[in-house]
Amino acid sequence: MPLLSGTPNGRLRVACSELGSPASEAHVDRGTQIVNINSTPEAQRGSSAFLAALYPSNSGDSNRFDVLDPGASVTRPVTLTARAVTGTPVLKSQIIALPNGKKVGYMVLNDQTANAGLPLINAVSQFAAAAVDNLVLDMRYNGGG
Repeated sequence: MPLLSGTPNGRLRVACSELGSPASEAHVDRGTQIVNINSTPEAQRGSSAFLAALYPSNSGDSNRFDVLDPGASVTRPVTLTARAVTGTPVLKSQIIALPNGKKVGYMVLNDQTANAGLPLINAVSQFAAAAVDNLVLDMRYNGGG
């Protein structure tokens, strides 16, 4: 669950949730603010307890998050239990038809890992078959490779 740092109001917000992850299943999505973790307020986010909850080292570790969803005025409690999650390297690929008749291929590439090959080939093949005019490659959450 990548986090946004340096947000305008200094709040800790989720940048994205991996599909099939405990955070995604609990609807902790982009823009969700983390207010408390295990009763530790966000203001103490540098504490070892806070960081250990954000980045658990053991599968099965559970932590309670108080989160504020975008547009909400009341927090909600969420318990997340750590487990291994296989990333989705190509999160999205679609063809966007523009009013001028041109087509744009849009792809979100999250990881450049061994399991990225086939999804990447499939997305590019889809774009080639549709004869897209332009490609938007969204790598904002890609950690590099």
